[in-house]
Amino acid sequence: MFKVIDTEPLNVDNDEHLRLLAYRSVMQNLHTNVEQGNRLWHLHNELAKAAGQDPCKVFTPALVCALEFYNKAQNSFQYRSEHFDRPIEKGKKPDLKHSALELRNQAPVLAVSCLFSTSHSEQGHIIGPTLNIAPLDENGRAVAAITCALAQRVEVDDKARCLRAPNAAVRLPRRLSRFRAYAITSPSRAPLASFTTRSTTLACPSAA
Repeated sequence: MFKVIDTEPLNVDNDEHLRLLAYRSVMQNLHTNVEQGNRLWHLHNELAKAAGQDPCKVFTPALVCALEFYNKAQNSFQYRSEHFDRPIEKGKKPDLKHSALELRNQAPVLAVSCLFSTSHSEQGHIIGPTLNIAPLDENGRAVAAITCALAQRVEVDDKARCLRAPNAAVRLPRRLSRFRAYAITSPSRAPLASFTTRSTTLACPSAA
């Protein structure tokens, strides 16, 4: 499914490349939460058995944490279904907004791929973007790409200032970079903004 972005140079002007990056972030978040939940559930079973109790009849801190991770996984699945899977099943392109910050002369860094919430709906559903930081070539070009559902654009943009907080987890060097933001709807793409920035700080909070 991700063969295109795994075998071809990443193109930040290619809608499909950016969509696949975002989709992989959601999948990574979903599977990470399921895996963490499974590990904690296993720990709960071991703790209960060590105490001579039936794991199905007792509560442990590990069980509580496992249920929290399963709930996060469910939220990630709902996010994926609503904003990616259902439009594709109907033969439509997902309505997404991509913001790509292209950097030059970058030293090698760890890649980032995550989904996180800026808020939640009244139903508890995730409102938030995906964040990807990845190299573009072997000459020091990299990209920081943020993607959110177009329907969540207002809510996410309102919280986007947190991505430049002083205590942000990922700091990008002070070098002139070109920032391109555009909305992707079906079927056309409408430019939103284009400007130059000298320094940017990005954070990758815990997945919702």
